[in-house]
Amino acid sequence: MSKRTPVVLPPFGEGVATAELSAWLVQPGTQVTRGQELAEVQTAKAALVVESPATGTLLELVAQPGDEMAVGATIAWLGSAEETAAAADGPPADLPHTGIDRSEPIQDVGTAIVSEGALPGTAGAGFASPRLRARLAELGLRRADVAGVAGTGHSGRVTAADLERFVADLARQKGEPAPPLRRAVADAMLRSWTRPLATVAREIHLDALLRHRRRIEGRPALTLYAVRALAMSLAADDRLARKLVGDYILRPADIAIAVAVADEDGIRTPSLAHPHRGALAELCARWDAAFAAVQAGRRSPEEAVSPIAAVSNYGTLNLTWATPIPLPDHSLLLGVGAVAMTPVWDPARQVWGRGASCELTLTFDHRVADGAAAAA
Repeated sequence: MSKRTPVVLPPFGEGVATAELSAWLVQPGTQVTRGQELAEVQTAKAALVVESPATGTLLELVAQPGDEMAVGATIAWLGSAEETAAAADGPPADLPHTGIDRSEPIQDVGTAIVSEGALPGTAGAGFASPRLRARLAELGLRRADVAGVAGTGHSGRVTAADLERFVADLARQKGEPAPPLRRAVADAMLRSWTRPLATVAREIHLDALLRHRRRIEGRPALTLYAVRALAMSLAADDRLARKLVGDYILRPADIAIAVAVADEDGIRTPSLAHPHRGALAELCARWDAAFAAVQAGRRSPEEAVSPIAAVSNYGTLNLTWATPIPLPDHSLLLGVGAVAMTPVWDPARQVWGRGASCELTLTFDHRVADGAAAAA
């Protein structure tokens, strides 16, 4: 009789006495190698994997998904290669009946335990093993960088071998270092996307604004009107002028609004402190000075107040509608679409005319406020 090797639940660290089996990654009858990942388990602190202690054939599953096992308990048995045929015929007769048909693959519940190791992009890549996460860190890669890797593991999960093939393929491609600003923008967007963001939108008519603009020295850009209007709105109703940090809601002492400006390598965001105060012509001069400081690589006095929100006039790119992403330290972003001539109803004359209008979009941190506050 050949020797059977137990697969035991390993120690996961001080204070961890038990773990719940989440999913088997291989099935009885499968040839496995030493160090191969066999099962996913969940402790009170993290989602982890159990590796094979030896090379051989997985003969018997002692534990099933949902079972809570003590550290050191046997969860499966391994046998030599000669036992492959016996294992393929089915589980031993003395295996307790659990109501699971072992002639079919056990349901993959990996997506139910998505942890901080989640790898987006492929259907079966809902979990990254500690080994894979460590290798990503060693290579200086983010999880988003490998979102397009096609996994060859159980249910399409990305394995360490898949990652190495991906890295080898990268080495054969021509590349160049990303500019510092592009890297900064990429990092900020990844951090922003960890929040639940929502967007509301509406059309606004601009004829009155355009008539007002012709009377103001400096002819303020539509972007500055949007900045000023947003600041006035937040000053009057501060439900969105807040930040959520842990279990605390923070209200800034003053209001500052950043402006997204397209740059050759990305986006720059010079800001204006309390733009709802003072004359509009004065705001134009302050904006010119702040933008010049950013272009020259200097810190503007306006940056003494940290922005709570930003404005992006993507209408200058001939876009009518978009959902730009707020920076991680901003709670909302007001988007301004391209100006177009649209039908306008004149209630006084009871006739249709033509007028200038554009779409506004407001993307906000849904943890801070709800749609009603954003609509207001």
